[in-house]
Amino acid sequence: MQKLVLALLLTMLFHGLCAQEETFKRQFLLGGSIGFSQQDNLQPTTSTTTGLPGEPSGTFIISDFDDKLSRLVFAPSLAIEYSPRLIVGAQASFGSLKHELYLETYGGTIQLTTKVEQYGVGFFSRHSLNPNQKVKFFLQPYVWWRFEEQEILREDVILSEPRLAYFDIGLGTGVYYDASKRVRISLASGGLQYVTGNAKEEDSADKEKFSSLVTSFDFSNLLLALELKF
Repeated sequence: MQKLVLALLLTMLFHGLCAQEETFKRQFLLGGSIGFSQQDNLQPTTSTTTGLPGEPSGTFIISDFDDKLSRLVFAPSLAIEYSPRLIVGAQASFGSLKHELYLETYGGTIQLTTKVEQYGVGFFSRHSLNPNQKVKFFLQPYVWWRFEEQEILREDVILSEPRLAYFDIGLGTGVYYDASKRVRISLASGGLQYVTGNAKEEDSADKEKFSSLVTSFDFSNLLLALELKF
């Protein structure tokens, strides 16, 4: 099933890269996303990821203890609009996350800290389903190659330094609106995502493979983006 979904996503992306309409005046699109947040004492449940492109993967936490979470993500993109139905582009991502958890024990307070740095580069094609309307619905297949460095500490002592490298392949959905001849506003959400890669400890040759297939349309994690045409 995973191989079939992967084949369909790659076929759709390849079709987008090859398709062109010579009569359409092509335009470049400069866009992307940037985000920063800091939260204290997230309970009873919180996720250390907002779903933004390029954000560290994070974990889910259920805790009554004090904790602090801060995150930053920057993901610029450059694309070419080949036709009213097709946009093809590339995107880079830089993300960081820090989570501090304070545990009260009989011996006092213990601080556990997780630091994550992530880098990635990806390609995508955007397919408009109703190009003649003002508000256009689209499907956006994509493929990313991501690297992630984690550091897990107890006080100032390093407990683990996982290193991850993985492919992130999926299909996003959304809408966009041309506010003017130069400005486009888009609103995107999740869809279908397949991740496969490997993880290892720093200074270790042993690797563990992992993969996942996820379907989600999470309207609590909508991504608003601004694109400039030139």
